[in-house]
Amino acid sequence: MNCFKCPAHARGYLRRTYTALVIVDPQSPEEALNQQQAQFAELIQRHEGKVLESFSLGRRRLSFRIGRFSEGTYLQFRVELPPAQVANVRKAASLLGSQLRLLMVQESLGQVPAPSPEGAVNAEE
Repeated sequence: MNCFKCPAHARGYLRRTYTALVIVDPQSPEEALNQQQAQFAELIQRHEGKVLESFSLGRRRLSFRIGRFSEGTYLQFRVELPPAQVANVRKAASLLGSQLRLLMVQESLGQVPAPSPEGAVNAEE
């Protein structure tokens, strides 16, 4: 439990693990995707965090249009970040302008399942 009055929490020494999903322009070439991944990783580092892993989930159809786009390229990151910096990261990421959406979710204490490959069959079905 955070008690933002104690010095450890107030200064952001304690970090939490977050999953960040970034949706970018689907027409971006591979070099631009690599550059966007590097920009987001640099953004996390500037806000006292570190990137644990990052990978591309590929191009997918959006459930609703974002501007003129009905598809997007998804980039997923696992990051460690002080809770006080999450809002700052979201604000700074919106200024990059190269992304359509950013979603950051705090991971629970249990393990987060890896994304299943496309076309995989769930055993519970």
